[in-house]
Amino acid sequence: MKKIWIMLLMLTLLGLVACSKVEDSNVDSGDEKPLTSEVNTADEVTSKEAVSSKTSDEEIIDGNYFVEKDVELKLNEIVPNFSLENLDLEGGNITLEDYRGKYILINFWATWCGYCKDEMPDLQAFADENSDLKIIAVNVEESRELVEKYISEGGYTFDVALDSDGDLLKSYYISSFPTSIFIDRYGNLIGGVQGLMAKEEMEKVFEYVKEQEEIILNK
Repeated sequence: MKKIWIMLLMLTLLGLVACSKVEDSNVDSGDEKPLTSEVNTADEVTSKEAVSSKTSDEEIIDGNYFVEKDVELKLNEIVPNFSLENLDLEGGNITLEDYRGKYILINFWATWCGYCKDEMPDLQAFADENSDLKIIAVNVEESRELVEKYISEGGYTFDVALDSDGDLLKSYYISSFPTSIFIDRYGNLIGGVQGLMAKEEMEKVFEYVKEQEEIILNK
């Protein structure tokens, strides 16, 4: 029996030691929790939002993934569109629907996050090796000037969006940095990983995303 979702959660738990916590847009360090779930047994995941998801032999996942205010995101369903300021195009926006047809990795980060700094070279390498993937690096509540300097010094070429007010952070119910959200080519939410990931881990999750996309299409 393949436990792909459990694998994702294991990556999450491994990443918790490399994660900075966000509480109501005020940042603290401390003990971390999985993005929306806890592992109770080897075969079961129970959501912190009182919504459960289980894996089976068919690798079907049910239930809500995030719920915040009037935004409701569900696993294996279309993610609501959003539009954020584009770092590379002042006055222009990055709009999620414009990326339809590509796999998407939305990475929430901040310049002060040391584990984000460690992860970014792997994000760049991962993007360079996968032409069918788009990375949207969402910086939260920092100035354009600071982010521009950081991205320029790092030599990063993936797309960077500015969540200046932290609204997307709140609507996606993100609790720590870095956090990565994975979306398939049709705009369906596949899952998320909280914490630092190495490129090898990104590749494993990406394979899961592709497998899950096939399951959704064949329903």
